[in-house]
Amino acid sequence: MKGMFWFCDKFSFKDVKKSSRPEEIKELDIKLSGGEFKNTVIIFLCVEKGDKKEFLKKVVDRTNELNGKYYKTRNIIVFPFVHMSNNIEDPETANDFCDELVAALKNNKYIVSKTTFGTHKKAVFERSGMEAGVSYFEYY
Repeated sequence: MKGMFWFCDKFSFKDVKKSSRPEEIKELDIKLSGGEFKNTVIIFLCVEKGDKKEFLKKVVDRTNELNGKYYKTRNIIVFPFVHMSNNIEDPETANDFCDELVAALKNNKYIVSKTTFGTHKKAVFERSGMEAGVSYFEYY
């Protein structure tokens, strides 16, 4: 599992179209959407083959650590982001991991949204460049 935290002053996205790759993604029922957010932490999440569900607890722990020291917000967006690996999990399993991360973060009293899984997105990120505003993670 790999990912990045980005703290954004403003973030917006709008789905352009459903992805056609990997082939298995065509089987998922995907509805196009979009949204606008302020003062939020975006967690780009790349789920890889062999990832374990206990890695999600590590992501939550890291979220709590960074939020307590730097971000000071309850707003989180889980952003499925396959582009960090060439060893990606199948779309259905990866989407399930993303949904479980959303639930785990909500259990930690965060206000959580998720960008659409399996779409090409138009996105705008506004970042102030704060300390720890970007933080990479990987768990094996």
